[in-house]
Order: sequence, then structure tokens, then C-alpha cells
Amino acid sequence: MIDGIVADTRLKDGERVFAIAVLQHVNITTGLAWPSLARIAAIMGCGYSTAKRHSAKLASLGWLDRERQRRQGSYFYTFNDEHLEDIKQLSEERTELADIEEQRRYRLNAESSLLTPWQSRRELISRTPEGSYDDSAESSLLTPEHLDTELPIGTPLLAGQGKEIIEVSDCGTVPETAIFDRIAVELGKLGCQPEEIRSINVQSQKEDWSMVDADIAISNYQERKRNESV
Repeated sequence: MIDGIVADTRLKDGERVFAIAVLQHVNITTGLAWPSLARIAAIMGCGYSTAKRHSAKLASLGWLDRERQRRQGSYFYTFNDEHLEDIKQLSEERTELADIEEQRRYRLNAESSLLTPWQSRRELISRTPEGSYDDSAESSLLTPEHLDTELPIGTPLLAGQGKEIIEVSDCGTVPETAIFDRIAVELGKLGCQPEEIRSINVQSQKEDWSMVDADIAISNYQERKRNESV
């Protein structure tokens, strides 16, 4: 009964509370309840006239029958369950619509996540080269120390401007340690054994590799691993 009353959208909150308060006074044997309106109003914390209005609304909607033996006496209430089945069906329909809407929202969120894949913040780092100025106010390009370890494999340094970008007229070339670190980090990610990494580093030292040469070697190793797995 309480489920049906709560699910009935024609009722306001005060009317639902009134119905539940009366239900607490129902005699199990007779099915009757006869609390005074003053008592129900006190339970609800509202005025007598408000409780009387709630009672009339519930009676007009068929939730309860009320009668009294004398004009100033208390009402005798009897709850009806004739249209409980209709209310239950409406409640189930609303629940089904809510489930459909929830599934639609979930599907839209899923589709949105597929359209906007996650991107690491490292990929969004600006690749603007640093620079310095000498007394003649002429700038010379410098490679940030962290730049060589952040670029993806096969990506030319400084937005693809070529090998000459890492050549600095007054400051020398990229340190060998930076090249060694890049080779070790990237080949380690690809599962290369330490002995082979050391061998490649020795080769890069003998042949005086640039960072572009290191990238080529890493790409070649990646291609070789891919062919072995096929």
C-alpha cells in the first residue's frame, strides 16, 4: 500500500505523509483506522485545516474511504487497494523509461570517450627551442636537456627541422650522455637486453652519432622486433 501511495504522482508530499500516518493506526483485524485529525496534524507538524485538506484529497483519489458517526466526531478510515495494480504498472513503466534513459546516457558517454581519446600531458609539452643571446644580439638555438628523452621515436627534433638544429655554433653538439640515455630508455621500453644496449652505445660512440642517428637505430630495432613477432 505504501509503495502504491508513494508511486502515485497525483499526490503531493504532504498527502503521502498523511496517508502513512493514518496507516500506522490501522487495526489489523478490522482494517479500520480512527485517529483524530488533530492527532494526525500533530504528527505531521501541520495545521488542522491542512490535515483535513490532505484527507479530502486522498478520499477524492480513491485511496481511502472516510466516514464519521457524528458531525464533530473522528473519521473512520478504510484504505482501498482497488487501483494498486494500475499504480504498480505505471511505476514499472516509469522505472523502465528511467533505465532506458540511463543506458542512453551511458552510451553517449562511451561514444564521447572513444571520439576524444586520452592524451598524456607529455605529448602536449611545447617544443619551442630555447635560445641564448651573445653580445652581438644574435641568437643560437639550444636543445633543452629533457627534449631528447620526451620526443616519440622517429620524431625529428624541434618540430622536424632536421639534424642541423641540434648543432649549436658556439656551444658544441648534444652531449653524448644524452644520446646514450635516449638509446637506453627507448630500447629498454622495447625489451632490448642490456648487453645489446651497451653494444649499440659503443657503436654510437665510435661512429659519433647524432640524436637523429640514435632515432634511426631505435626505429630499426623496433622494426626488427615487429618482423620477429610476425
